[in-house]
Amino acid sequence: MSRFKAGSFFIAGVFVGVLACFLSLRHHNGSIVRSKSLVGPAKSPSTGHDELSRMSRSSGIVITSEARPTSGRYQSLEVLADLQKRKLIKFTTPLLDREGKLTKAFSELFELTPEEMSRVQQSFDRARYELAAQAEQRAQVRVLSDGKVVIAVPPFPSEGGKVYDELNQSLGGVLGDERNSYFAALLDDQMELTFGFFGAGDHTYTVGNAVDGRDGYSLEDKVVQRTQEGGTTGFTNNTRFESYDALASYVGPVVTMLPPDFKKLKRYGG
Repeated sequence: MSRFKAGSFFIAGVFVGVLACFLSLRHHNGSIVRSKSLVGPAKSPSTGHDELSRMSRSSGIVITSEARPTSGRYQSLEVLADLQKRKLIKFTTPLLDREGKLTKAFSELFELTPEEMSRVQQSFDRARYELAAQAEQRAQVRVLSDGKVVIAVPPFPSEGGKVYDELNQSLGGVLGDERNSYFAALLDDQMELTFGFFGAGDHTYTVGNAVDGRDGYSLEDKVVQRTQEGGTTGFTNNTRFESYDALASYVGPVVTMLPPDFKKLKRYGG
């Protein structure tokens, strides 16, 4: 699930030097590699569709590392995936920007052609819309004393799991077996975060208009999900928007549940 700073940097200690010398690995804008000695291993969220999707994936498009085809074309991806498999690094890069568009870092890392970028964007857009539509059906709204509005969406793991599988199948059709296997190895957790754990957790949007001493819209986007071990995992993103359209683009159809006066941007104290 959970989900992204621009800028190129690798924090992988000696492994970066090895990679740079061995393959002249390119640095991609927004890509992050964190050394596991500095950052502990992230716990994968446990969802109703997790085991099926991650281990066998009903679409049948994921290839295990033991059977991964290696053409030699995507050497950067191959090396990163191998290091991540051996838990030497933790790699991540944002898939979408705050407007929901593919990031340059992701597109360059996976060497997407313009046509492939368009198809992947369509796949992501469709998944976002379907998840937002499911959320809108279940959302509950309440207004806080300070004027903020809380939109609470309970989990919908079954429906979200279908969206997850459909998205993976669609991506596999665009990326092909080799790049898709690297995507699964490197960015599956990032995709869960980008799409709010695909409905497997409690999702809460807290929206303010001209509050907290500042003009414009504030948003706390929070997802909390229970793990198999009995704990919780999730994320909280705090963002500000200068227009209602920008807020709506990020939140999706759920934004229609805000009070009508939220469409007018207010000034703090005005």
